[in-house]
Amino acid sequence: MDISEKQTYAELFGTYESILPDKLRSYLDDTLISDLSFSEIAENAGITKQAVSNQIKRGLAELDRYEEKLQLVNSYRKRRDLEDQILATGDLELVKKLIQLEEK
Repeated sequence: MDISEKQTYAELFGTYESILPDKLRSYLDDTLISDLSFSEIAENAGITKQAVSNQIKRGLAELDRYEEKLQLVNSYRKRRDLEDQILATGDLELVKKLIQLEEK
């Protein structure tokens, strides 16, 4: 997994972690946030590296499925792009309205 892909999954994880099963959440947190190796995770969990690999693959697939269905991260990115465009035009009143909408 390259850095860009890891950043994307970390963002997905931050969005969807609360709906992941506890064990998947733990393994993904260890690899995406704490940057532990599969060997370290396996040792901490008392399982094999292959089991860790399988769980991580399963967890990443779950994150992909959640995003495919819910589109929360994609929607957030679109809103951020819109905010950037609005800021580039200098119309701060539109930015305030957009922020108010997001806070609801």
